[in-house]
Amino acid sequence: MQRRRFIGLVAILCLVAGVIGGYLSLALGIRPVEVSRFAHAERAPFIESFDPIALVTSGRSADARGLDYPPSELDLRAIIITPEEVRLLISGTTTRVLAGRHAWTLPDLAAAIADPNWITPPGPSLGAGQGYRLNSALIVDRGSLRIGPGVPRLEMTDSPSVFIGATNGALLRFTDVHVDAMRPSDPSVPDYQPFVMATDGSRMDISGSRLTNLGWDWNYSYGVSWSQRASGFVTDSSFDNNFIGLYTNNVHDLTVTDSQFNSNQLYGVDPHTYSSGLAFIRVTAERNGAHGIIFADNVVNSSVRDSVSRFNGENGIMMDEESTDNVITGNTVTDNGGDGIVTADSGNNLFEQNTVERNRVGMRIDPANTDTTLAHDNRFVDNALAVQNIVLDESNTQQANGGQWLPDRLRVVWAIVGASLVGVVGWAALLTMGRRRSLA
Repeated sequence: MQRRRFIGLVAILCLVAGVIGGYLSLALGIRPVEVSRFAHAERAPFIESFDPIALVTSGRSADARGLDYPPSELDLRAIIITPEEVRLLISGTTTRVLAGRHAWTLPDLAAAIADPNWITPPGPSLGAGQGYRLNSALIVDRGSLRIGPGVPRLEMTDSPSVFIGATNGALLRFTDVHVDAMRPSDPSVPDYQPFVMATDGSRMDISGSRLTNLGWDWNYSYGVSWSQRASGFVTDSSFDNNFIGLYTNNVHDLTVTDSQFNSNQLYGVDPHTYSSGLAFIRVTAERNGAHGIIFADNVVNSSVRDSVSRFNGENGIMMDEESTDNVITGNTVTDNGGDGIVTADSGNNLFEQNTVERNRVGMRIDPANTDTTLAHDNRFVDNALAVQNIVLDESNTQQANGGQWLPDRLRVVWAIVGASLVGVVGWAALLTMGRRRSLA
């Protein structure tokens, strides 16, 4: 009789333990879905702006809104390099002409001009070995200019219309150099900031270099930009504290490898407006104010491979405004303030073998793109929500996202429940044995 009672008690205890374990599993073992809003980077309203090269060569500052605006009252300086000549302009007027050559280096150009009001060479004012200071616009038109190696640093004066540009099929090359801009006295006030640009079929190559503190929110002046059929490559370089790290507009066949885009005010990497054939391989976009990497406005047939986008203010990698037929593969997208991978009005993209962790939503797809977005062999872990507006196939892994079981917590819950059950059953067994002895 006592044995039957003991077995019945154990059965009841197991049932109670199961109910308690089930309740605790539901209460503690499923991650709640908490998809909250995130802050968006502030940006001034769009203003139609004009080509900076055309402006400065006409005596207008690079922030003028067109050639119909009056010339600047400032003495704006510009160096125009062509194979035939080097012209020095002040407020659009040629003040000096030097013999041209097809290929220049920065030290050769500074020596030929021999005037620190245009380019300040190394010396007491900059410190020995500290490089050069650019005090004017420097525009390469059809010729070529190499900045480095052998030039450790080029600093650009924070003055209206100081920038470096390549146009009309020119070649501009940065090698093993730190290109920097003097910071404005009050960084909180949006204002002109020097920049680097290649346009009109020019080529700009950057290797082993740093480009910092460049750009502001104005047409082609965002930091470092390629536009209007420009091309080139970037390798082993960093783009930090610019307005936008790297920007393209109507560019084809640009390759970027082994480079970093960190702490830029708006975006890390921003291919834009009918750009195609772009490849970003082993790049890192980190701690940028808005998106780490964003393709926007008909960016097609391009790729992001084996790259990292993390700790950005908004989304990690985004396809926007009919950016289609792109391949996003082998990337790590983690810890972004917004979502990991996003599409907005951009279908026919392939997302494959990406690791997406600790974002708001791991992958958020525009409902209009659901049927044409391909996602295979991706891993979504510890996001507030794994995916939105897409059903993943079995090749994808989802773990510990919002609404999913948390295996570590479940193990703890059932370990505690099991240990408690063993303890209670053991106590009951001892109690039963004690009663038997007393009856005996």
